[in-house]
Amino acid sequence: IASSPTLFPAPYVLEFQKCLDQSPTLPFDTIRGIIEAELGAPISEVFESLDPEPLASASIAQVHAAVLKPKYASGGDGKAVVKVLK
Repeated sequence: IASSPTLFPAPYVLEFQKCLDQSPTLPFDTIRGIIEAELGAPISEVFESLDPEPLASASIAQVHAAVLKPKYASGGDGKAVVKVLK
C-alpha cells in the first residue's frame, strides 16, 4: 500500500508509509544483544564506537553509526553504518 499510493485511498497510504521510516526504535540493550550474537563477540572488540541513538528506524530494521577498530576497517577511516533487523 505504501509503495503504490495511486492504487489506495490516501488515509491508508499515509498510515502505511509510516512503516517505511517512522517506526519506534528498539532499546539499545536489545540492539547490543542482537549485534553481539551475530558477531559472536562483544561490541567493544569490533567497534571503536557504536552510537546508541539510531540514525533511522523502519518497520523491519534500524541503523546506527559506528566506527570500526582499525583491524576491521580495511584501510579506510572505519566509519560504518550498522543495520540491525528487528
